[in-house]
Amino acid sequence: MAESLWLEGTWLHDNGDDEGARMAFNHSRLMDPAFAGAHYNYAALTEKKTGKSAEALAAWRDYLKAAEGDRRQAREIVEKVREHTRAWEKS
Repeated sequence: MAESLWLEGTWLHDNGDDEGARMAFNHSRLMDPAFAGAHYNYAALTEKKTGKSAEALAAWRDYLKAAEGDRRQAREIVEKVREHTRAWEKS
């Protein structure tokens, strides 16, 4: 079910409905907390919507936690997100 919601979120995003996509990714990550792809997309859309907010930073941290155990996540992307959040925390 979590993957179906992720696919729905991807479709919604591709068709210009960022808020609908964000909700689908949120439901996906809540259904399967280990599904890092849903966390990543939710975090990206949360940052797009709210800027560098506490909510967006928390979403990126949740992604990093999920990505640790999800081998589908490219290590380069994980490291870029780590650098992004570190710079954010320092500012």
